[in-house]
Amino acid sequence: MSYNIKINFLLDFLNKLFFVASLIGIIFYLFKSLVSTNDGAIYFAEYIFFSYFLLTNLMILLIEKKTLRFKGNIFFITSLLLILIIENSLFIPKVQNFVNFNILDVKILNDDHYDQRNKFDVYQDLKKNHENTSILIPNSDFLNKNNLEFHPLSGISHSNVIHCNENGYFMKIKSDRYGFNNPDEIWDAKKIEYITIGDSFTYGDCVNRPFDIVSNLRSKTKKNAINLGYPSNGPLTSYAILKEYIQNNPKYVIWLYYEGNDLQDLDKELNSDILMKYLNPNFSQNLKSTQHKKNFYLKEILKEKILGYKNNFDKIDKDSQTNQKDKEFNFFTMLKLQKTRSILNHIVNEFMSNKKYIKEDNFEKNIYKFKIIFENILDLSKQNNSKLIFVYLPQYSRYAHNFKTERYSQISSIVKDFGVDFIDLNEDLFSKADNPLIYFPNQKRGHYNKVGYEAVSQLLVDRLK
Repeated sequence: MSYNIKINFLLDFLNKLFFVASLIGIIFYLFKSLVSTNDGAIYFAEYIFFSYFLLTNLMILLIEKKTLRFKGNIFFITSLLLILIIENSLFIPKVQNFVNFNILDVKILNDDHYDQRNKFDVYQDLKKNHENTSILIPNSDFLNKNNLEFHPLSGISHSNVIHCNENGYFMKIKSDRYGFNNPDEIWDAKKIEYITIGDSFTYGDCVNRPFDIVSNLRSKTKKNAINLGYPSNGPLTSYAILKEYIQNNPKYVIWLYYEGNDLQDLDKELNSDILMKYLNPNFSQNLKSTQHKKNFYLKEILKEKILGYKNNFDKIDKDSQTNQKDKEFNFFTMLKLQKTRSILNHIVNEFMSNKKYIKEDNFEKNIYKFKIIFENILDLSKQNNSKLIFVYLPQYSRYAHNFKTERYSQISSIVKDFGVDFIDLNEDLFSKADNPLIYFPNQKRGHYNKVGYEAVSQLLVDRLK
């Protein structure tokens, strides 16, 4: 057997081997996408990865001419070696840091000032000195629950609430008597200037009081403001909360609408029987008078969540040695191509999330329902002698990826057609900054940081004088 024949035999064997491995990989990730409770799109990058090997191998195997097959095999092996070289380079510390910060949007840096604990550890540490400690339970947790007696709409009252970490520390606030992010005494005020509704941006993720938007409004104007925002709220949940908790005829009802996911949240809310009942003018859960019952219910759910956190982080601890080895170079770790695949996953998921945002299912239905909900919020504001202000919050992708949403025109048209003041923070604030990313944590994806929340509140103060 000649030398070229031996080489061709070896290359053909490797080709067939990778063909079979790629086929198994595609079947495996197809299966995972079907049985996963998460969005199957997270496995899309794996499809691309294995499909590349599968199709390349298939084309080479179908070539009958020996010289072309030899060249094809050389191309395939060269491509494989190039991928392995790239994977190998990702173990170099400087390259790792560059990729983490500039490609993977890693927010928490390896810095002594950043809290590297997980949420469960923070909860355990805080609970040693504060018995009434909780981890925030978002309203989205209740959208898929069947046969609910009631929908809580907010958190446990008078609790030390632990939430997100985007700026190097875990958000910790003391909730008020109804489970919102306010100093409790604000509910005793005879005159309220502002009531705000919205999602996590309104709530103040992921900063401590007094650096959220509403706390800034209080300090800048020396007037009373109630924050009715809560994480994962969409338009319908925001309306339900306003209906349950509005009081004292506030001068302004400020709706902070986030373009990133509010209509997607509405799509889920429309499947909630309890939330849909709020479109009936006479419906209420009377949550103000049932806070004790709500606390008991939420604490039972919290026990389940804490157990889930514990089990999850116990597993992470068991795998910590393996994870540490993965950070260091060795041949078998390199063959997994974990670092290359993580980059590919991130890029593809970023693209998929933007496409999903543009081509959202039931888009027209959601816009129609949004208009109905908007009219209900406007009517409720008028009934309480309040002026509704609509504030449009831009998302990170606008400035990091030059992503523009086609939703803007529909939302702004609805608001303006009703004669409601429309404050566009992209036009009035973010686009005027030399670098709008300074308003985001470490200039990476997330909620606004202290600088961003303060700038938003200052603009509101200026516009509402």
